[in-house]
Amino acid sequence: MSRIAKGSIRLEKSGRWSVRYINTVGKRVSGGTFTTKTDAARHLRTVLVDIERGEHVEKEKSRVLFSAVVDKVMVIRQTEVAPGTYRNDLSALRAVILPTFGSKRIGDIDEEEVDLWWAANAHRKASRQAAYQLLRKIMKKAVSWKYIRISPCNVEKKRGEQAHTTRPVFTVNQFLDVLEHTPLELQVVLWVTFSAHLRLGEVLGLNRGDFDKKTGVLTVQRQLTNIGSKSLRQTKTGRVKKLTLLPEGLEELRAYVDARNIFDLAPMFVGKKGDRLSHNALRSAFIKAREAAGVPTMHFHDIRHISLTHVAQNGATLKDVMHRGDHTTERMALVYQGTDAARDAQVAARAGIRRRA
Repeated sequence: MSRIAKGSIRLEKSGRWSVRYINTVGKRVSGGTFTTKTDAARHLRTVLVDIERGEHVEKEKSRVLFSAVVDKVMVIRQTEVAPGTYRNDLSALRAVILPTFGSKRIGDIDEEEVDLWWAANAHRKASRQAAYQLLRKIMKKAVSWKYIRISPCNVEKKRGEQAHTTRPVFTVNQFLDVLEHTPLELQVVLWVTFSAHLRLGEVLGLNRGDFDKKTGVLTVQRQLTNIGSKSLRQTKTGRVKKLTLLPEGLEELRAYVDARNIFDLAPMFVGKKGDRLSHNALRSAFIKAREAAGVPTMHFHDIRHISLTHVAQNGATLKDVMHRGDHTTERMALVYQGTDAARDAQVAARAGIRRRA
């Protein structure tokens, strides 16, 4: 229900016209002074219309530091996004956003400043785009909370500038090379990651009860986070995924569980001290293995890319890939539909036509 805004103007002893009005919390406040009665009346009219529309911003709130608003936004964001996304947000804030805007009043940040910030960070490529998207979300919330009237982020102008560094396309054989240089006790972890197209936190979050040895079905329903105190949380998408392991991973995991007496609620993979295998332990072993295999730029997440590309190139439909990769959109699934020069040449050769005699 819209409110009826009230205010007044009066001539001061100084000869200037002052504006006063009842703000959004019922307090009478000053709207400044003006040289003429016409200017004062025009300003009051604008203020009252904004109040009735729910668009008025009090000066006190517009003077709050941008960093203070960020703190509030991030408290909420931590509960809404995946741990990895939240960690990336914190990194973007520290490296790209706060150095420029942190000490400024939020009401003083205009589109010009944002555009200049965008230009000054042109060398950052992908990190600039990610930082801009976070800045846009922060400013959108600031508008909603009435710190500012409009966002200084020109969404249409920056949309589509998805600057990113193209990741190299790795092959199954390169994955196997890395596997050969991985400690024997951790090879099964990589096989399961490959065969179920898992993210790092998901393979570490597996319990013995998540694997049905008879059917070969693996249930992925949690991930191990690596932010603050390590804990188990729901998966990145918040959904539970059930899928049959690829043959090689299925064989390895069956042999692994047959050789061990593991309770259903116990971690599937453990470290040297008997507790759940950690991010650092697995990542450290993987880095050494990739270096020894001659693929120092391969990331652990590339195993997921390699395996999803492998199933796609062996007859899986886009819907199949979406299911196995737990993607929410076709566009996300297509990201993993990689190719290489050799396969591209094969596709081109098969697509050729015979000339007419």
